[in-house]
Amino acid sequence: MNNFLRAALLLGILTGVAVPAAVAQTQWCPPGAQWTYRTLGMIGQGELHVRYTGDTVVAGRTCQLLHQHYRWTNNSATIDNQLLTAATTDRVEVYRNNQFYTLYDFAAGPGASWITISYNQDQCQLTPRVVVDSVGQAFYAGRLRRWFVAHLDPTTVPAGTPIMGIGRVYEGIGAHLSMLVQESRCWNTDGMQIFGITCYRTAAGPLLGCATVTAATAAAVTQAAVFPNPSTGPVQLRLQGAGQAIGTLYDLSGRRTFRTDVSSGQADFTGQPAGVYMLTVEQIGAPVWHQRVVIK
Repeated sequence: MNNFLRAALLLGILTGVAVPAAVAQTQWCPPGAQWTYRTLGMIGQGELHVRYTGDTVVAGRTCQLLHQHYRWTNNSATIDNQLLTAATTDRVEVYRNNQFYTLYDFAAGPGASWITISYNQDQCQLTPRVVVDSVGQAFYAGRLRRWFVAHLDPTTVPAGTPIMGIGRVYEGIGAHLSMLVQESRCWNTDGMQIFGITCYRTAAGPLLGCATVTAATAAAVTQAAVFPNPSTGPVQLRLQGAGQAIGTLYDLSGRRTFRTDVSSGQADFTGQPAGVYMLTVEQIGAPVWHQRVVIK
């Protein structure tokens, strides 16, 4: 566990405030991953829905298959296509033109750069250089995520080409503007431009945007509880549903001291040294939640 995560976990333990799920790395394309973006085209406004549908093997590498569905709000027209990505601990790559291009690199520092590829096809497709401006970590969309801000090297695109910005890119979610770089020379032929993410969700529920569902998710987390607290060992847990649940106990240093199935709504911390802990509960079909626990 890195120092940033230890500090954040300790802050939550000492204040008793529930904190988001925190992990050192964020998985790209977890089960049920879906992105929704706003779009604007020649025939009106619309949405781009990107959905992770499973894995496949390309050029000997395991790749994530993403189904892209464009639809317009004032027209019955739709466009469907597919995107292939390949992910490691630090990097996400996209497969285009029979080769892999780096999409995001969360191990890169300021000044680092790589060649990427744009959404656009045929004569409008670009392979610009991405240059990292700044990097950091933040609790965002339910967990600790690395992020970077970058720009495109203007010398690597045709003169006068109007380029959409990159902005901040979050680990596990991607760029807020669009998943891939895009440029607007060809919006008459490509049909639409992408103007920002409005929703990101996984099988566990919505994590970003999706406003009406997010409110319900927040209410469910608020209702979760551990009692009695303080406890001499045995506790009851008010869970958020009937799905399987795993409870993990962390001490003040961020070290995991205990882990058990709590699907029954019960746990027994007997044998743990007296002190203040953070209990993390991961439950199928529900957002991860945390609660400060005092053991006497």
